[in-house]
Amino acid sequence: MSESEKQYPRLSTFREAGFISKKQWILPDWLIRIFKWISPLIVIGVMIPIILTIKKMKRPYLWPKVIIIFILSLFFGDLMSSIAHVTFVDNAYSDAVFRTDEDDYMIVPVLYGYSSGHHYFPSNWKDIDDSTSWLTLTFFTLFFTFFAVILIDNKAIRLLILFTYFMVALAPISHKYMHERHHNRPVPVWVDCIYYTGGFMGSGKHVKHHENDIYDWGLLNGYSDSFMNFIIKSYCQWKNVCPIELMSENFTKYEEKFQTDVVKMRFTGDIEGRIKCKRDGHHLLLLEGNH
Repeated sequence: MSESEKQYPRLSTFREAGFISKKQWILPDWLIRIFKWISPLIVIGVMIPIILTIKKMKRPYLWPKVIIIFILSLFFGDLMSSIAHVTFVDNAYSDAVFRTDEDDYMIVPVLYGYSSGHHYFPSNWKDIDDSTSWLTLTFFTLFFTFFAVILIDNKAIRLLILFTYFMVALAPISHKYMHERHHNRPVPVWVDCIYYTGGFMGSGKHVKHHENDIYDWGLLNGYSDSFMNFIIKSYCQWKNVCPIELMSENFTKYEEKFQTDVVKMRFTGDIEGRIKCKRDGHHLLLLEGNH
């Protein structure tokens, strides 16, 4: 541990930096509370289409086919999480303009509650309940599940899609507890079981993303990282359109503009307030909490 780390804590979560969010993630907290009351119906809504699809599949070699489809869904679920990570979460092809306010604070928009600013606050998912992340993504995937059941006649393809949706709903939990495990914090037994069977991500895979910023995007288990890296690198070479990590990019621009290693950030939106921090390798140190 460096001398700076002994003096200042690393940025970890919004709450630890003194912030309170207006909502935990995408949906308002009041809606999530309603979902918690009807969560048994939501589970049924997820499981019934899967069970009925399996029942309608042809009998010969049924369970080997189901197992193969399930294994494929681990890859495709990770691939979908990777695509969402590139485009929606980290906004890697953003043309957003770096901005500062009148007091020379870098403006950081916060649109999605505690889940925002992950490359500033790498343990930010610690502040989000597992039920919130699962119910939020299940709410969105149920919409697409309906269309998969209605429009996809091939039972094997339909089952692959349904299993993949299920995996996508688990991706934030895998991502959250990968960070918890990395920092030797408690992890639920059921998460550990999935992790040891290879379904959830190990910290070694995702740490690479925090070190290189622009590759290794998978959030479920990292199975799709090599494939996605190849696509991104090929597109970068072909079109000369390459990904960035917007938060790291803006941090660097601030340091260059003001010729300082102390970066002042003002958060606006779901979370409002200001902090001061600086780099220590791949980590950020909190010099002054919310003020």
